[in-house]
Amino acid sequence: MEIRSTFDILLVEDEEIVATVARRMLERDGHRIETAVDGVDAMQKLGERERFPDVILLDLEMPRMDGRETMARVLEENPAARIILTSGYAAESTDSAEPGGNVRFLQKPYTRADLSAAIQEIGGAPTTPRG
Repeated sequence: MEIRSTFDILLVEDEEIVATVARRMLERDGHRIETAVDGVDAMQKLGERERFPDVILLDLEMPRMDGRETMARVLEENPAARIILTSGYAAESTDSAEPGGNVRFLQKPYTRADLSAAIQEIGGAPTTPRG
């Protein structure tokens, strides 16, 4: 697996303060960040891109389209998409987040170190060209 230090990341988070803090943490690590406010916005932004992002950081609890539905749609379009699900509720951890797979779970609140480790763990492959 190719090890990389910076990634193209789509941050999908409906809480503005959480999105702002996460974006700053990721930018400090040199990542390129695009944000979406919910699943509907994320799917629109993904449809406009030439390439999938290296990693999608996806909140589970959002209005309009939640993280589970967004994840299902993303994986339907690109089964190799790398997704980190986040939630402030421990019970929200999903069975889809299997070690070694392309989906992980990161409990909120997370530290910059936790976020960086999750990004490095899942983001080892280059971006996937669109179909």
